[in-house]
Amino acid sequence: MNKNGFIVSMLLAAAMMVAGCNSDNPVSDEAETQAAKNAAAQKILGKWVMKKSVTKEGESTDKYAILEFDADGKAVYNGTLGEGYEDMHEESTYKLGNDWREEGKELSGHVYFKIWGGPYDGNDRFECVFKNDEMYLVRENYPVVAISVKAPTVYCFVRSEFTEDTKDVSVLFKLQNEKGEETYTFKEGENIVFRLEIRNNGTKTAVLPPKSAVIGRDIFRVYSASDKKDLGTPWNQKGETYTTEEGGFLLSPNGSLVYVCPWLNQSETTLSSDIYSYFKLDGTKPLAAGDYYSEFDIKLSDTHKVTCKCNFKIK
Repeated sequence: MNKNGFIVSMLLAAAMMVAGCNSDNPVSDEAETQAAKNAAAQKILGKWVMKKSVTKEGESTDKYAILEFDADGKAVYNGTLGEGYEDMHEESTYKLGNDWREEGKELSGHVYFKIWGGPYDGNDRFECVFKNDEMYLVRENYPVVAISVKAPTVYCFVRSEFTEDTKDVSVLFKLQNEKGEETYTFKEGENIVFRLEIRNNGTKTAVLPPKSAVIGRDIFRVYSASDKKDLGTPWNQKGETYTTEEGGFLLSPNGSLVYVCPWLNQSETTLSSDIYSYFKLDGTKPLAAGDYYSEFDIKLSDTHKVTCKCNFKIK
């Protein structure tokens, strides 16, 4: 068994321990159960950030979420969860089940709250395990539309310090050739590759607007230097769902959000990969010899916008 397989097996076994305890070994000591539930009620309070999601296929850290529980029984969820990548904001009540157990350094039981948007009523039921200052959740009752997952997913949350101050977030925009070399001079007919990196250089998790609001609709837009004519953008915003919902994107310390996109998409189909995070947009054509620039704004907060601009030449 490989390393990921071992980790997943351990997490699934820990997270699903509750079901086995409930069905085979009913809790006989009511006081012990209540004490564990009281401990869980204190343990769950506050903000949590998703560290990773784990399935039998491996680990993923490409999704994000802030989960907050308060003492008045309110749960607030911001981020992505499940198979979709849309930004979601969900508020609900939460409650703890009556099956909490505390064994050694593990505290486990069920918690009910809502994270699924759309036409779905009622709270979701989660198996929950607190272990080593981490919270593992396995959602049990999926809406019908979501029953396409091949294996249970364990969501791992950790405590984190958050900041909405974006002073430590940097934005780097540059141009490259198809070899990945930085350059601002291209031969006529040569492809231009745009690269944008948003990086958190701070020690706290930065709370940014939803990704689609961060990059806006003009990312990588190109203009003619002589008359400032808008020549379009290779980025298809339809591929990156635009949203104005509450919620946001979490950028962990030393974490980066990177967009790479070529001016000319020579593929017959829409592409999205680790190399090129873009979607095909018909209409971009090879640029004639001349001087050009690409300019657009990045929104890090309502009061912090960064203008990105690169001048380049086609020979």
